[in-house]
Amino acid sequence: MSPRSKFRSRLGVLLLPLLIAVGAAPAQQGRWLVGLDGVWSTIGENDDAVEIIVDETAPGAGLQAGYLITPGFMLRLYGAAADHATSDAGIDLRFGGGTIDAVFLFRAGHGTRPYLFGGLGGYSLESRRGRFTYKTEGPGAAFGGGVQAMLGARVSLHGSWRIERVYWKEASATYIAPGGGTTTITVPIDESGWANKFTLGLGVWL
Repeated sequence: MSPRSKFRSRLGVLLLPLLIAVGAAPAQQGRWLVGLDGVWSTIGENDDAVEIIVDETAPGAGLQAGYLITPGFMLRLYGAAADHATSDAGIDLRFGGGTIDAVFLFRAGHGTRPYLFGGLGGYSLESRRGRFTYKTEGPGAAFGGGVQAMLGARVSLHGSWRIERVYWKEASATYIAPGGGTTTITVPIDESGWANKFTLGLGVWL
């Protein structure tokens, strides 16, 4: 199966519950949203930000907390992380980050609402080998869209696709001594990379 076919297959599986729920739920209640997501993370080519071969896709988890300022606009904090396997059997690489998102929701008053979003934040790649921890960090931006469907008066099912652009600015290596002390070496870098995430989760409106 080609990467494009796999992409369409995963998208269909993620959005099927949303399609079933379309038009079947009441309008949302509450202004505060707290949600938990399952995440399918894909790392694109990262311009030599890491020196090992990393599996492009991996499952992970995400959290979100938002406030509905108007019926069509919400500000939220979104964070997610996933552990990607690597060419070294003893090393996993954790890709994670968080953004502050502006979310634009459509079809106010309906149980099912599509939305678009964009946000700014920071990201990191971290791995460990023995007593060494390696980390690459930098700012980034995320944008994308999704759908939320109310399953009751205060519970929503939501799925989205996030596209992330990361600008790596700093790499560090930390050694943890047997006695508990640490030594860290940090160097500036100028690299960039792309990533994307499919998310599917539940939210509670308060």
